[in-house]
Amino acid sequence: ITIAFLGNSIQYYNDFPRVMEFFGQGRIIKQNSCLRGGSTFTTLLERGSGTAYKFNSTNALLPSSDTLYDYGACTIPQLLFGHDDNLNPYNNNDDDNDNINDDDGSSIYQYAAYGDLNPCFANLVYYDYLKDSYDEEPSTPHWDYIVMNDNTLGPAIQENREEHLQTLIDYYVPWFQQLIATDDADGTTESPTTTTPIPIFIHTHAYWTLEKMGDYESVLKDIPTFTSKTYAGIQLYVNAMTQYLPTTTTPRIAPVGIAFLLIWEENYEFWESKMFHTDKKHPSPHGTFLQACIVYYTIYGRMPSASHILFSPKSIWKKARYMQPLPEIEEDSTAAGTTDSIPTIQDAQYLYRIAERVCKRGVIPKSFIYYENEGDLNNDNDEEDEQV
Repeated sequence: ITIAFLGNSIQYYNDFPRVMEFFGQGRIIKQNSCLRGGSTFTTLLERGSGTAYKFNSTNALLPSSDTLYDYGACTIPQLLFGHDDNLNPYNNNDDDNDNINDDDGSSIYQYAAYGDLNPCFANLVYYDYLKDSYDEEPSTPHWDYIVMNDNTLGPAIQENREEHLQTLIDYYVPWFQQLIATDDADGTTESPTTTTPIPIFIHTHAYWTLEKMGDYESVLKDIPTFTSKTYAGIQLYVNAMTQYLPTTTTPRIAPVGIAFLLIWEENYEFWESKMFHTDKKHPSPHGTFLQACIVYYTIYGRMPSASHILFSPKSIWKKARYMQPLPEIEEDSTAAGTTDSIPTIQDAQYLYRIAERVCKRGVIPKSFIYYENEGDLNNDNDEEDEQV
């Protein structure tokens, strides 16, 4: 299968796309990504990739190159279609690069304005390399799945959710419809049961660092509320997009946040000490491992091979392009002992069982809150919310 990854640092921490590639044991024949730290569905569309100074390790070097790195695609259209007519870093001018306007006359794409982190602006040779590579392809890239995540606060907060939902309907849905039509025209899709691509929303985990909450602390309240509101918001994304896509491409939710909540509920010490980077927000390798197990199940309908991933967890990250360095380490983030700990065999087995319980057995944490409708979700008073 082929997978496109769209999202932010929740995915580039610990190189989630390559972890998924490892889990696939050769069944993922192609993966590529467009990732930018802190991005939402809207800002990723506007600004493009931000991996210019993330995916630049020895492991990220392209084959037969000592200078070019596998940064992924520079924009969402480039990732999905192999080209982006609005991307031209040789004319590094906002007006030249951002020439499609929104209804109010303002620019949608702001690639040049945020080009400092975009690999196509940071390295023109890479832009040329990508353009040549895509030009050599006989047709538009084929994607079976598009794995995507919003900024975690996005679906949980009403004003953010409404904006991002509108972006999904206005831009992402037409792109998905175009990809489906392209597959049909190319004969890639053999029958209605194999229509692609299928969007997969990662239900990202809740975190609790007050400095990250800002004005939202009173709304999100605690880990169960944060988790539950994020899930309910993503469900609204799915419900809205389902109206525009064939039933065979109905979006799916990978319930990563629910699995994190289950650990929070049953094994708080493990959740607090092992599931996060030192910033208490981003996933540690433990968190990425759990996320990969759940996304894998969401795609395949079965757990990844236990014998492949459980008995040598270190091998999962042998080809990782980026492992987040610890705060006191400024350079050489691949050096032993400078990054978050890799799961032990026992830890990997525990996380595997958590994923299996959530995905295969449908276990829901007791503290998870079920919101009956969008009105309940937008209500800041959760005293009468129903817990499942």
